[in-house]
Amino acid sequence: MTDLGVTCVSVMRNNPPMTPQRWKGAGILFLAITAVLVIAALVSVLPVGVSPTPINRPEFSFVPATLLGVDTGLLRGVVLGAFAGVAFFVGLACFMWSGLVEAKQQRAEILVELTALRVRADKTPGTGQSGS
Repeated sequence: MTDLGVTCVSVMRNNPPMTPQRWKGAGILFLAITAVLVIAALVSVLPVGVSPTPINRPEFSFVPATLLGVDTGLLRGVVLGAFAGVAFFVGLACFMWSGLVEAKQQRAEILVELTALRVRADKTPGTGQSGS
């Protein structure tokens, strides 16, 4: 199928995996987003002081939620707080994953070093295991 001059290359195989430093950067970004969302939630919960007035037009009738006993600032604050919670735990997951990836890389490096030491020890006469 290369007659058309098109080569099929997998996008996933060409992208290098995320390094632990990039996971930490993503975690910091999510924690910054959390801070912004928490501030927005607190600001939206503060009393605005605007008196609700119903809008009555012939084509539709709109009654603000405050007339029904629900404060829109409170609802907005709850929603923003929920998003802040999600962003916070995603940020924590990024930091946890960074630690796991870093530990995996360290174990792989240790295994390579130990394998090289074992090969060198097996080639040195008199230090290898002798079966009797």
